Amino acid sequence: MQSLNFRPDNFEKYIGQESIKINLKIMIAASQKQQLPLKHMLFIGCSGMGKTCLMQIKTFDLVFIDEIHAISQEVSEALYPVLEDNCLNLILGKVYIIFFNKNHLV
Repeated sequence: MQSLNFRPDNFEKYIGQESIKINLKIMIAASQKQQLPLKHMLFIGCSGMGKTCLMQIKTFDLVFIDEIHAISQEVSEALYPVLEDNCLNLILGKVYIIFFNKNHLV
């Protein structure tokens, strides 16, 4: 039996407020052209309005946190420096690991 997928697979097929889609597309293109990180954005709205669907199109590199209200305070506080510095520092045993997005290297 064939499963049906009604989610759009590209930005043009995404249904939403045209003015916001245009602005978002311009911001993404400018960010990619300048090789700079896209500024942080918060998408809010009722269930079923397309927030997750938009993020799954993968038009740009992103860190997408769905259902953020469900994470602990410790985890949310650990995310602050990641969002501010655009890198993730981890200590695993005696190994210190730093993850950078290639677009954020100077």
